[in-house]
Amino acid sequence: MSSIQLLEKPKRIARWRSHKQPVRVLVVGNNPIELGHVHDLFERMRDASYQVEFAFDLRDGFRRAIRQKPHAIVIDNNLSSNTIGDLVAKFSSEKRTSHLSLFLLAHEEEGAYQGAGITKMLPKDGLTPEILSDNMRIAVEEYSQAS
Repeated sequence: MSSIQLLEKPKRIARWRSHKQPVRVLVVGNNPIELGHVHDLFERMRDASYQVEFAFDLRDGFRRAIRQKPHAIVIDNNLSSNTIGDLVAKFSSEKRTSHLSLFLLAHEEEGAYQGAGITKMLPKDGLTPEILSDNMRIAVEEYSQAS
């Protein structure tokens, strides 16, 4: 039988849990069922307060990103590859959004968008509140450094 070692949590996680302001996240996609699943994951996360907004197309996504000033943007790969590419290009080229972390939600077996600008792919299969929380924490840290 192998022994399991418990590691101490880094201090930055303690600081993350005491984050006073809500973590702002914009989710862009066109499948209400899958977006509902993402919303449920955010609801189950207890490490910070989340303010999640949803957009269903390119124009609305960009408008909400400018207005909401999110810490991170999650893009569902149910959007066409061209739309994802347009979103990434628009977010990357705009001064007010170029510093944001962009996450792509995709099934592992699907051919995900392969263009530049995506910070990380998040697996739709097996996505847990813990995985989502870890990635949002990193996004907030990067947002804070860029600001």
